[in-house]
Amino acid sequence: MLIGQDFRSGLTRIGFEIFWSAIEGVGVECLTALSNQDYITGLQRLLVRVVNDGYKLDDKCLRNEIVILVNYLLTLPETIPLFLIRS
Repeated sequence: MLIGQDFRSGLTRIGFEIFWSAIEGVGVECLTALSNQDYITGLQRLLVRVVNDGYKLDDKCLRNEIVILVNYLLTLPETIPLFLIRS
């Protein structure tokens, strides 16, 4: 997983820059490579941490980037079941 423990780390920023560059260069179709349970779970955990602990402007920008990425992922039918909450 590209996402580090600290959502403010440089590794997290670089990871999202790579995601956006791939989307801009290849298109949303490149997200099929990210449609696996491990990635989705990591993204969900990151979003929860940013919402709970983020208060800086950069944190809010990261939150928005995560939500946009989730929105793109949900346009792929195969990823919808991966986002369902299991008890």
